[in-house]
Amino acid sequence: MNKEEIKVEIHDSRTLRISGERNKEEVKESDTWHCVERTRSNFMRSFKLPEDANLEQIKAKVDNGVLTVTVPKIEKEHPKRPRTQSIEIGGPAAGQESVAAANGSSIPTNPTITSQAEFTTIATKDEKQE
Repeated sequence: MNKEEIKVEIHDSRTLRISGERNKEEVKESDTWHCVERTRSNFMRSFKLPEDANLEQIKAKVDNGVLTVTVPKIEKEHPKRPRTQSIEIGGPAAGQESVAAANGSSIPTNPTITSQAEFTTIATKDEKQE
């Protein structure tokens, strides 16, 4: 068979259908008789593709009557490990009086915080490339 006699199609978003039709006509003649033999054959085969099949990259080729269909997988992104980063929270040193307390106000204008907090962040694609 040649590639003009074969169809490779995707149906219902996940079904690979391979079909073909071959028509052959053979004529035999002599001085006293004339014979024409017509042969027609067709086939169809369907395959359910997995969820990780890359439908945009499917390729098919015919070489010496052999059909080869290549269905690559979608490369899954490996789970990213969360990155932990310590952030120091600044302010006036411990033991310092606030300006508000000196003015008689009950709300300090610059509270003292001396601790560290941990935040979990996930690297984005842009951060990885840098």
